[in-house]
Amino acid sequence: MKRVCTVVQSYYLRDPRVRREAEALADKGYEVDVICLRDKGEPSRETVKGVNIYRVPLARRRATPARYIFEYACFFCATALVLLGRLFTRRYDLIHVNNMPDLLVFATLLPRLFGSRVILDVHDPMPELFMSKYGIGSDSRFIRLLAWQERISLRYCHRVLTVSEVMKDRLERIKGCPPVTSLLNVPDEKLLQRPEKWNRDVNAFVLLYTGTISARYGLGIAIEACAKLREKIRGLRLRLVGDGDDLPALRKAADRLGVSDIVEFHQPVPLGKIPEIISTCDVGISPHVDDVFTKLDFSTKVAEFVYMGLPTIVSRTQTIERYFDEDTVLYCEPGSVDSFAEAVLKLYEQPDLREKLAARCAEFSSRFTWGSEKQVYLDFVAGLIGSPRPSAVNTQLGGGRG
Repeated sequence: MKRVCTVVQSYYLRDPRVRREAEALADKGYEVDVICLRDKGEPSRETVKGVNIYRVPLARRRATPARYIFEYACFFCATALVLLGRLFTRRYDLIHVNNMPDLLVFATLLPRLFGSRVILDVHDPMPELFMSKYGIGSDSRFIRLLAWQERISLRYCHRVLTVSEVMKDRLERIKGCPPVTSLLNVPDEKLLQRPEKWNRDVNAFVLLYTGTISARYGLGIAIEACAKLREKIRGLRLRLVGDGDDLPALRKAADRLGVSDIVEFHQPVPLGKIPEIISTCDVGISPHVDDVFTKLDFSTKVAEFVYMGLPTIVSRTQTIERYFDEDTVLYCEPGSVDSFAEAVLKLYEQPDLREKLAARCAEFSSRFTWGSEKQVYLDFVAGLIGSPRPSAVNTQLGGGRG
């Protein structure tokens, strides 16, 4: 049986992309292990839906670039030791490394020398992310260092995956980059089902955001908009589900603007709980800013909202416009409190528009599904290491069309 190891410096059960890919391989018949972080209360080892999860006793407490580097180094060393320990007892045919960081691929050095194939799955472009998060210029030494580590990491791998055609175009411009395949972050229809019944409060109008709590995703804009709209929209609520470095600052902003009573902060939840939360809300939001990072970002949360039939307000950026048309989402201008507030008020005052957007969401869902993307991924893996079992190959050869 073919063995695959997925490496990700995050909490596996909360990472939709990594989980979809690992479970797809397990369903196909590959033996799949995951090396990831360990959250509070999680066991060091468990098996979920055929995927063997091995958790490293490290948590994510990022705040500064130095803290990022420290956590990256610790997880790199832990991963390298785990892979070294399995080199002669549980050798992997394929090691699927998810960034960040890109340099994590070099933890596979010895397995690669002994024949393991290595792929890098670029979720986020590191230079642009740090430029956006910390306001660092592109000509700084630190950003040039990030660009260098990205280049050597890409060249080290056998193949590269990424999250959109826009990101694929960016990576392919890097000299020496191996072939790149785009695999969209679209929801798994088995996990995210449209609610048969919406459990909305008729006396409330709830805006929902799920994901990383960060300034670059425009949550400060959403809080300011709530201060402008609370007298115009009866029962207005802003529900933020997730965690991140900017959570304390956003709590302070809600207090300062006098909207702490209508802005709700909730801890992250497992992916399977997202449909239940969505069913209680009226509008999904993603008012991210437009900068070097977000213009490359394909928002998983927007795809989930649209797939579930939730009317969605989203900032107009390069990648988002490529996949979502004007009839599927309601656009606002990035960085503008007034534009976002106008969009919220428009949806509140026009329930027919909300129904129209919800209906058009079905068209997006039919064009972009995990079912089709999953096959792209399975073909990608089979092209590198073959089918999970020799018998599967023989069955396919013998069972072709006449």
